[in-house]
Amino acid sequence: MPAESGAQRRVPDSVAAELDRALTAHRQALLAEMTARDGDWFDAEMDKLDRWAEDRRDSLKAELGPTWMRRSRRPRSRPVSRRRCLRS
Repeated sequence: MPAESGAQRRVPDSVAAELDRALTAHRQALLAEMTARDGDWFDAEMDKLDRWAEDRRDSLKAELGPTWMRRSRRPRSRPVSRRRCLRS
């Protein structure tokens, strides 16, 4: 195929507009695909973190044993107010 060098050729406006539309559509499709893939990855990582936190919480409860259960069921005492402290 013979080629010419030298002066640049002008692309017709209709072809340039069509190329711009195709490029924009391709970019949007790639961006949508990347966003979906990132969202899936983020959801998977959040699930892993939730499972880890639940496992850690269960481990701590087992480690503390019945002591933790008794303390957690005990009614909380009233917070000490500043006036009560000053009266003493």
